[in-house]
Amino acid sequence: MKLELRHPSSQFKFRKHTTVGEPDAQEDREKLQSCFVDTGDLDELRDVGSKKCIVLGRTGVGKTALLSMLEDKEEKVTLLSADDVAVDYLSNSVALKSYLDMGIELDLFFRVLWRHIFIKELIGLVGSRSGEPGINYFLEGIRNAVYKKPHLRKGQAYIKEHDGFWNHADIRVIDEIKRFEKQMDGKIEAKLGRNILNAGGGISTKSTLTQEEKSEIEKIGKEIVNRGQIRDLSNLMKLLAYELQKDRQKKYFIAIDGLDLDWTNDALRYKLIRALIEAARVLNNGIRQLKIVCAIREDLLDRVFRETRGHGDQQEKYLSLSLKLYWSDEQLEEVLERRINQLLVNHYAKGQRITLEDILSEKVRQRDPVSYIISRTLSTPRDVIMYLNACIEQAVGKSRINQLHIGRAEGVYSVLRLRALADEWSADFPTLGEAAFLLRGQNQEFRINSLDEERFINRIIEYFVKVEESSESDEILHLLDNYHEFKETMSKLFNIFYRIGIIGVHKEEFYETYWSHKGNRISASDITEETKLRIHPAFYRVLSIRH
Repeated sequence: MKLELRHPSSQFKFRKHTTVGEPDAQEDREKLQSCFVDTGDLDELRDVGSKKCIVLGRTGVGKTALLSMLEDKEEKVTLLSADDVAVDYLSNSVALKSYLDMGIELDLFFRVLWRHIFIKELIGLVGSRSGEPGINYFLEGIRNAVYKKPHLRKGQAYIKEHDGFWNHADIRVIDEIKRFEKQMDGKIEAKLGRNILNAGGGISTKSTLTQEEKSEIEKIGKEIVNRGQIRDLSNLMKLLAYELQKDRQKKYFIAIDGLDLDWTNDALRYKLIRALIEAARVLNNGIRQLKIVCAIREDLLDRVFRETRGHGDQQEKYLSLSLKLYWSDEQLEEVLERRINQLLVNHYAKGQRITLEDILSEKVRQRDPVSYIISRTLSTPRDVIMYLNACIEQAVGKSRINQLHIGRAEGVYSVLRLRALADEWSADFPTLGEAAFLLRGQNQEFRINSLDEERFINRIIEYFVKVEESSESDEILHLLDNYHEFKETMSKLFNIFYRIGIIGVHKEEFYETYWSHKGNRISASDITEETKLRIHPAFYRVLSIRH
């Protein structure tokens, strides 16, 4: 039996600036609480016995929202951002930059720095009481522990030796960097002479170092870190693990967000993120009741491993640490249902649950309107919220959203979505926004051997006219600049477009289309001149795709 649609009170109309929430979870904390949809990922994150500690997903998939809910649901949580660990100061350090520019490895120092930060944050969580965050309480506890277990005394000594240990994270980071730089400069001067040092510390850019001198400086850096902190930090970890056994039911979480932001130069950022993951892995394994969690985009993590890969390094061993976020159509519909219910609850009978059917009045292209909206997105909460907000904007003054409003909103959303995609991938492909228009006017479904080669060559010429002022280089620019054979070039280009999410690959043997945003992986050889390719509906309007 078909249910009769309910209607809001006659006084209700969508007003200008009405929204179902902000696409960005950081700006939408109020609605996040009441509209959160549990996909099972939160339980996995809250389980300290689970190894999954890297919250992985594309922009808008809900990484920040998940960390926010973790903070709300658990009693002992510290949420850190890049600003909290003085990354600006670190990235502007003349000395550290000079070491990196000279090819000096600082990975060990960065790992120790993160472990130092995490251990102090954990101590604050363990002893958090009213007033000063746990210092006296914790010190009393470890005094008793050391009395019973003398071999843990070295962990206690670490705290005493670091006067600024109880300072805020950013102050402690600055202190540790200054301490490291001072020791480095002193030992370099003693071994190699002052003439290679900057007045402000570090190696002078005018200096030309031999490989032997670089090796000597690297050795100095490792000696400082090894002797100064690694052993003592390990002892402090043992002391903490012993203390936490007093109450095995307690759980402690340290969460890191904001790693996707361009908060420092790339070379340093990649090394810092890699060091963070290594430090988190060691501490999570060493302290059973602790879970250090970080949120990061999948493409950024791939770049981190690509740019920091060492001899014998295997990215696969970190797969077990990853909590990948994906959303089904049903879950995304529930996101919209909850948002609409909260927006309109006061306009219906008390206690009545409002659904999307109550405001979406007509089918769109013979399809259910909710299904149509979701199909036009890259399946993230941010996407569906952005699209529904665009629909509401078109329906100002009306009480329901019709197919005309949805169609107009699609044009607005499509432009915004391509722009957001270009921003998301700008580190790898700075010219993506221009390159996407190579597909302008194309059929929604095509094969490489059906493309008009002359038309594509003309589009490539247009692309270079748009980007010729750019001094940046990316894989797309390099590929098209070295164009020599059409089908081979297109195959490589569409592999990039697949990875980004602009096109999907129809796998005939499985009778379905593979999309990267759904987690489907393909190999370079999967796209041939005969492969059926499909442009994602999110980009139909902005690229004038024929469908």
